[in-house]
Amino acid sequence: MKFQKSKILKIEDTFLTHELILTRSFKRIAMTTKEIGDFFDAYRRKLNSFKPDIVFFYGGQPIDLLLSSEARRRGIPSVAYLANGNYNGSEWRPDVDLIITDTKSTSRYYQEKEGCSAKPIGKFINPADVVAEKHTREFLTFINPTWAKGAGIFAGFFTGMFAFAFTQNI
Repeated sequence: MKFQKSKILKIEDTFLTHELILTRSFKRIAMTTKEIGDFFDAYRRKLNSFKPDIVFFYGGQPIDLLLSSEARRRGIPSVAYLANGNYNGSEWRPDVDLIITDTKSTSRYYQEKEGCSAKPIGKFINPADVVAEKHTREFLTFINPTWAKGAGIFAGFFTGMFAFAFTQNI
């Protein structure tokens, strides 16, 4: 069996360079142990060479536990961003210097569920960049539609609406 070193894809975006580890799947949970190891090795090399002022991360997978601890070993503060209810327990928090969240509601949720104090800072999206000047309301676009995120509600609603429209036209 021949093992290959993971490939790193560099993408230039104005003043920012993105370094991406190419994996077999676009789903993070489907990364192999080797791919996770390669990612972590690349992360440690980047901490050593780039020496960032802060590490900002999100994610509730086991590899995420190591991001803040590796930064802490180097004296680099870390910030964890919570934007959903997927973080359980306190194992991921010991080395995190600041926990932020998008809304007061998410902050309250974590305070009540986990006793975790997260500072709400708002959304990172500038409405002027994403809201159309003229609204025609002709199309509905789903971003990452899953049953857990309510896709079933919309599917049921529209199925019922089409059935109603069909029976009215008979």
